Amino acid sequence: APAPGPSSPTQPADQWAATVYGADTVPLRASVPPTDGVVGGTVPPRLIDEHLVVIGGMLHDIGTYLVLKHDGSDGEPLKFDGPNYIKHGIRGYQWLLDQGVDESIAQFARNHTGVGLTREAVERQGLPLPPGDYVPVTLEQETVMMADKFNSKSIPPKFLTVDAYTRKAARFGEDNKREWIELVQRYGVPDVRALAERFRMRLQE
Repeated sequence: APAPGPSSPTQPADQWAATVYGADTVPLRASVPPTDGVVGGTVPPRLIDEHLVVIGGMLHDIGTYLVLKHDGSDGEPLKFDGPNYIKHGIRGYQWLLDQGVDESIAQFARNHTGVGLTREAVERQGLPLPPGDYVPVTLEQETVMMADKFNSKSIPPKFLTVDAYTRKAARFGEDNKREWIELVQRYGVPDVRALAERFRMRLQE
């Protein structure tokens, strides 16, 4: 069932999380399994609010529930509505706002698709989205957007290596591939192999 909305029209991330889940909503040690960490990267971790990243990580894909073709309730495989799947970000964003979630949190849903969608890209590709820029506006949003690229909601789900997503990014043009490589240089390479083993998921290399 959806989590209840906050008591006021909008609330900062920590207040909203406390309203829904209690004061210490997501202990990092309970939510992030141990790995060998991240190799490389230029962004100092001290500049990033890890608690906010975890909240954004949990909520950014909430709109996928609004683009289902088949919900799997009858035991059949879950299916997404392919042509409308790209709308899951904007639909999740609007749903979160409707629940009273603060704009700064709802933007995690809006601004995580691909390596960020600019207005120019939306118009050039003829995407079924309102004209606008759908790009991260904070380090935390950019962190979630990048981390999202290492996981696929395929059936069954899987993790992707940097090389695997580089090939995927290249399908949308050299600029898209370049932006992905710049993200990797900025944030480093996570230990996705350990994560795949931890969650018993496939790894696409």
